[in-house]
Formats: sequence, structure tokens, C-alpha cells
Amino acid sequence: MNTQLEAIKRAREIQLSTGMQAHGLGGKLRRAVKRFRELNSVHPTHKVILYFWQRLCSILNNRWQAKIGARWDGERATKPGFIKEMDMKEKTLTELLESLLKAMHNVQESLDKDSLSQRYAVRITGGLGDVAMIARFMRDLQAYLGDGLSFDVYFQSPAMIEEFFLPIPGFRTCVDANLFERFVEKYAFSLLVNQFVTFANEHAKLNILLEKFPKVLNLYSAIEKSRKPIEKYITSHPLLDGAFADMAVRSGKKRYRYLHEMAGIPYGGDRFDIAVPSGMREKYGLAGIDYITVHDGWDNNFKLITQRPNKALPFSTWVDIVAGLKKNHPQLKIVQIGGKTGEDIPGVDLNLRAKLSFAESMSILQGAQLHIDNESGLVHVGASLGVKSVVMFGPTNMAWFSYPQNINLAPKNCSNCWWSTDTWMDICPAGYKEAKCMQEHVADTIISHSKSILFENPPTS
Repeated sequence: MNTQLEAIKRAREIQLSTGMQAHGLGGKLRRAVKRFRELNSVHPTHKVILYFWQRLCSILNNRWQAKIGARWDGERATKPGFIKEMDMKEKTLTELLESLLKAMHNVQESLDKDSLSQRYAVRITGGLGDVAMIARFMRDLQAYLGDGLSFDVYFQSPAMIEEFFLPIPGFRTCVDANLFERFVEKYAFSLLVNQFVTFANEHAKLNILLEKFPKVLNLYSAIEKSRKPIEKYITSHPLLDGAFADMAVRSGKKRYRYLHEMAGIPYGGDRFDIAVPSGMREKYGLAGIDYITVHDGWDNNFKLITQRPNKALPFSTWVDIVAGLKKNHPQLKIVQIGGKTGEDIPGVDLNLRAKLSFAESMSILQGAQLHIDNESGLVHVGASLGVKSVVMFGPTNMAWFSYPQNINLAPKNCSNCWWSTDTWMDICPAGYKEAKCMQEHVADTIISHSKSILFENPPTS
């Protein structure tokens, strides 16, 4: 990392942890002005204004949904343990509110029927990679707490993540995050989980926990003890996530087991039996076939002004990787997976990008000999499924996010600017016109490293 970037990171940490309240109105306004100026130094003013307008509309929409629970379909909510997002475009306001009221009634009825002293809520924020690691944490937390406690998961896209939690004893359902504040007080206690894990203290029913679940109080004590020295990072999340990761790795900590360390529970390993749908490999002619998966994509919830974020590998490099793999390993099929972000890579044998649900993509990934990706959620899913990856790192902290069983490729020079500025995904914080870190990855090197995993587990054909 260059000295200029180090100075930027230090200044940001000082600014956010002292004079400026990161999440207060004044802090948000100052950061918005700074972001506008940074983006406007690179992009035309009209494009930046449009970007801010879209962000504002998204924020207002989310707040509106959080207040009235606007995305609920009461019909599916009548089925135990399920609530479905509704398509607002096909609903009039009257129908929408009627569905909302019906759904609210069913959720309330479900909560009233069960013994609330034996249920807790888990509010998750972050991307799908965070969910994969949090699912392992919940697996091990439930094993630590023992029988008797069940839990509900609240997330922005509940239907997308259900397969992560279905195998965990005590899991009940995934619920849209917009209803969390409405129902949180109904639970014995609630956890807020992202890069950190904390209790929603104001809603914990300590008398019930003391009487029936003393292990939860041990958990509370461990988390509060872990929380005290890192409070500024927790309250500023995600703005100081990069600074926290830098500090954490100096103590030998890793992202995939950090939640366990905060809570004082043992880590049960990377492997995790996600409930992926069956028959997907047969459906696409991949049963009994040796194949590699590739992924050009990123978190769709991260609002960008640029077409491709700084953490994405250049598209031309992807084209060279696929061409080189086909030349060196003609017996292997190359399958592209992923969501709406990214681009279709020419030369792949099967392109499933934006054609599958996330659960279906996980099923295809599960059968791969190898996965090639920049640092993304699918790498964390692959670790859970036992699939090794070749991962190209750039802005994110390789020491923090990497798994030892993967091939983790660092840039030669500049790297690790993750959350050193608010615009790190759009504009290189080190000042390069194009993010130098990802430009430095060469297709031949990636292909060469891929061989070491493939030769460990040689193709059968």
C-alpha cells in the first residue's frame, strides 16, 4: 500500500471517530458533499446529480417500506413460516395496504401462538457473502445454546437466503427486514449481525433469560466484553470497516471466524450443508461432467455511478482467462454463474448469468472442480460447499477475507483501500484513473494458479 493511501485511511479514522458523527445528520451531509465533489471530479455533473437522485429515491423508498411494511403478500403469509415479497407494480395502493394488514395479522398471530420466551430474532445486514458466514455462526451458536431456542432471520431479501438457514436446528423463517422494528420487542432477545454481532439491548428480556437460558447471558457478557474496545468501529459500520480489518489482521483474526471470537463460541469449520435445490446439474447437462465456474459480478445493492466497480476484474482479463482455460484444459467445461451485475463472457460453454436464482447458482457451484472470481459472496459460499477458489483481490483486505484453502492472488503494488473513502468502489482512492490493483492481475498467472487446485482434484474425464 502506498504512503498516500495510508495517510487517507488514518485521516478518515480520526475524522469519523472524533469530531464528526458518522451517522448523524450533520455527518451524513458532510460526507454527501464530499462524495459529490469526489465523483464530480471524474464524472459529468449531470451524471452525478442523477446518481444522487437515484440514491435519494432508494433511501426514501426503503424508509417508506420500513414504516408500512409495503412489500408483503398476505396470501403466502397465511402459510406457516413464510412471508413473500409482493410486486408493487401489480398492486394498487388499496390492495397493497390490504395485503399489508393481512400479513401483519398473520405474523402477529404466528408470534402469539409460539412461546416467545424461547424465540429470538437475528437482524442481518450486508451482502450474500456476509450471510454465508453468518449462517455458519448461527449453526455454531445454536449448537452452543442447545435445544429449546428457535430463531427468525430478518434480511432485505428474505426469500434469497432461506437455503442457508434451513439445515440449522431451531430455524423458523426468513422475514423481510422492514418488519424487524415492528416485531423485535416480541422476542426474548435479538441479535444484530454483520461484520460484528451485538445485542439489541433495549429489547432483551433478561428475567426470562436468567431463568431459562443462562447461556444467553454468558453470550451477552462475551459480546459486550468484545465490543467495548471496538465500539467506534461498530457504531461507524461500514464506514470504518477497512480500518477495523487492518487492526484485526494484525492480531491474526479472520473475517470468517470473527463473529465466533466476539461471541466466545467455537468455530465449527467452513463446511456447511446449505440446502441447495437438487436436479440443477442434470437440468443443464452438467451431471457427471467436469466443469469450472467463473463469476464476473458484484453486490447489486451497492449503488454505483460507474459501469464496473474498482473491485471487479477488467472484462478483457476475463475474456483472456476463459480463452486460456479452454486452450489448457479443453476437457473441462466453463460455466458462468452470477446475478444481474457483470457481463457475459464470450467463449464460456454455458452462460447461466442472470438466469438462475441464487439458490440454483449455489447448486451449480457445488458441483464445480474450481471456482474463479474476484472477492465476492460466491467465494464464501464456495468455502461452505467445499469448492476451492482462485480469488483476485484488489481494494478489499486479502488477509481479512481470504480462506487458506483457496489460491488468493494479491496485486503487485497498490491494494486494500476498502472503505478508505465513501467512493472507493467508484473512484480509486490512491488517485489512479483506473484501479491499478485489479489491472495488475494477468490471465496467464490466474490460469497457472488454477492448475494447482485442478491437479489436487484431477478431472475424471
